[in-house]
Amino acid sequence: MSKVKALVLATALLAQCGATMRAQNAICSLDSCLKVALDSNLTVRASAIEALKAKDMESTYLELDPTEITLAQDPTSGGSPDNSLSVTQSFSMPSVYRSRHKQLKAQTSVARARTQLSRNELAMQVTSAYYTLLRQRAACRLLQRQDSIFDNFRRIATAKHTNGEASALERMNAEREQSENKLDLASALNDYDQAHSQLQMLLNTSRTIVPQEQELLPIGQDKAFGAFDASATMADSVNALEVKASELELSCTKKGYLPSVSLSLRGQLLMKWFNPYNVDRERFEKGNFMGFELGVSVPLSFGAIRGKVRAAQRDVEAAKLNREQQAATMHNTHKQLLNEYVKSKQAVDYYMTTGLPQAAEMERLSQLSYCNGEINYTELAQNLKSANDVRLSAIEAIDRFNQVVIKLNYINGKNY
Repeated sequence: MSKVKALVLATALLAQCGATMRAQNAICSLDSCLKVALDSNLTVRASAIEALKAKDMESTYLELDPTEITLAQDPTSGGSPDNSLSVTQSFSMPSVYRSRHKQLKAQTSVARARTQLSRNELAMQVTSAYYTLLRQRAACRLLQRQDSIFDNFRRIATAKHTNGEASALERMNAEREQSENKLDLASALNDYDQAHSQLQMLLNTSRTIVPQEQELLPIGQDKAFGAFDASATMADSVNALEVKASELELSCTKKGYLPSVSLSLRGQLLMKWFNPYNVDRERFEKGNFMGFELGVSVPLSFGAIRGKVRAAQRDVEAAKLNREQQAATMHNTHKQLLNEYVKSKQAVDYYMTTGLPQAAEMERLSQLSYCNGEINYTELAQNLKSANDVRLSAIEAIDRFNQVVIKLNYINGKNY
């Protein structure tokens, strides 16, 4: 397909946004996008599986060593302990199992918090991509409108040149302005397609996404952006849980100094058919229970355990430092975003109250003056381009403001 045909097709698709929004297969709102993303995004689904895995691991806290079963037959002895079936099991101290259970539950809490954090990050990314798509659509519509205006005046300039009322230079300038605008439109359409593909990827869908908003407007902020409290954010909650999990891991490691206990039970078991020496072997008259054995295992060397404990202590220190660093980074990011918010809000206020009304008036007066013969096409094109540049700048200003608000909402702990 040629570039011209592709441009015509893309333009036609954009012109049919209203019809597309009514299509059942289209995703038409930010809330719909968020719902689809949170249900379908592969990263969030993988994070949820990790949380389920951590929950499954909680049942492993009571992990025992394999049970040892021993069959002993001495053909030279009678009904003695040498002819028995023994069952032996080793146990750790009860505090070891309690400590391990707490540590595994802490890991589950960390995994669940990470899942919520990944959901919040995804929601922020989807919201940002959605408003980027709105921005690109607004730019395309503006350039399409400008293309219609340039096309109309190109026809007028051509007619004037044919009738000898205008020079060939005026007609050539009209054609040049329209051609340059078409190039800008083609670039904007390509950017729109890329933004659409990015949003589809975040949603893990091939469905068409057409924002239901008819125009790009500044986002209404959820709350005033003032003092920042890092401890109220989900990111800090994850870091705090990681610190707690590392401390419980240290507690588990220290339990390595404790002894373990083994218990062995023996029952008399004589195999009469196994008597190669024909020795008279009789069972004890009191019964088959032969006795038990209780043992304690004490580590003779603590060097390896001390090394593991020191390593676990390093993990605790690293987790605490990481939490402090993340908090400092978030404070600095919030400060930068707040400064950007103030600047972008000033720009938006200017365009909404002054810039855009002036651009509309400039366009109206320029077209009227040109039709009355008061200005030539060159002046008209320059004025229209100036008005168009103001509108494009307004779109960029509103988009910068929206992106800053989205990031501030996220860093201030907005949950989805």
